[in-house]
Amino acid sequence: MIKLLVFDADSTLFNTSELHYKALNKALSLLDDKYSLSADNYHSLPKSSLSDCLSAISQLNGLPETMFSEVLKTRRKHLFDLLSRTPGSELIDPGTIETLSLLKKKYGIYITSNEHIDFIYMLIYMTKTRHLFDRVFTECSVRHLKPSSEMYLRCFLKAEVEPYECLAFENEKLGQGAATKAGAHFDTIKKPGHINIEEIYSKIDYASIH
Repeated sequence: MIKLLVFDADSTLFNTSELHYKALNKALSLLDDKYSLSADNYHSLPKSSLSDCLSAISQLNGLPETMFSEVLKTRRKHLFDLLSRTPGSELIDPGTIETLSLLKKKYGIYITSNEHIDFIYMLIYMTKTRHLFDRVFTECSVRHLKPSSEMYLRCFLKAEVEPYECLAFENEKLGQGAATKAGAHFDTIKKPGHINIEEIYSKIDYASIH
């Protein structure tokens, strides 16, 4: 029986992929346009960590390692700027908020993310969804980020559930790996930022019998 629903924040529950792409590309282009990425190149980059992402960019277009810290700092600034100018309805569909409200009556709902806590809480603030989540776990909550299982194991402890009583929603492989290592069920969201009650209930039913 499923008791806990855990949603990855970025590009799963919230439609943020484009924000991350634009922020990183802006930081790269400010150094030199030759470091800019096409959308296809960006989406093919490893998502295990920003350092791995920058290492891949370095191999792709010659970004010097000495510039990594500057890129990260500038990216973060532009990410917050972009988020502050993005309507909440573009980040999460109003119907999704209604769905989460219905789910909260029966299940615990947690958020997990490898992103910084300030970004996640700003994302929640911009979408006016704080009341929907029982717990929020970010990079500040653990020593080891996804794909480590630590974040999920902490979720189980807080919610007082067994791993098999948790259904995780993860659209990225590193999050799916974390959920699997922890012993939870996992599934994906077809369209980030958009979920409906029928879709979630069907996934809950499937997880409950497998």
